[in-house]
Amino acid sequence: MTWNDVDLGQKIVRVTAKPQWNWKPKDCEERCVPIPEWLVNKLARLKSRSANALLFPNQLGRFEGHFLAKLKSLALHTELNCGHCVNKRCQSCKDKPVCNRWSLHKFRRTFATMHHESGVSARTLQAWLGHSNLETTLRYLRIADLRSDRIRLQVDKTFAKCVRKSQTRNSRVIRISNRGRLS
Repeated sequence: MTWNDVDLGQKIVRVTAKPQWNWKPKDCEERCVPIPEWLVNKLARLKSRSANALLFPNQLGRFEGHFLAKLKSLALHTELNCGHCVNKRCQSCKDKPVCNRWSLHKFRRTFATMHHESGVSARTLQAWLGHSNLETTLRYLRIADLRSDRIRLQVDKTFAKCVRKSQTRNSRVIRISNRGRLS
């Protein structure tokens, strides 16, 4: 990602092709994704200190192509590996950064799930993720815990209008019945 992909005023980032690095977006879908205010503020501070066109350059100031290796090293260092994975070189994730539990794709799924649970529609997420097919987006979304407080509040909110309408209708029926008896 380059600083040209970031619009701090609009609070969005653009996912665009980078032919100079032989990179194109998933499904070739260029898109804009909104970012939260706190990230806008952090990026503004970072931009003011950066002379590089890249948001996340490597130590030589060039394109960083080792995010997965960095993630796996961080997971090992923070003892988040599962301890059961063994790669083709017979290295175990107990003591090497090779755990299959960690992938960069998990961040896309987490992004989608968190926004969906906050009320963002699947169609909007489809556009943000650059999926050409809604079914692909739906596979990203984790099923919510039906017993969670958040789900219970959503269910109550959904049916609150129905209850109010029903109560209003019932009170009208009672008034009509009372009128009928009085005549």
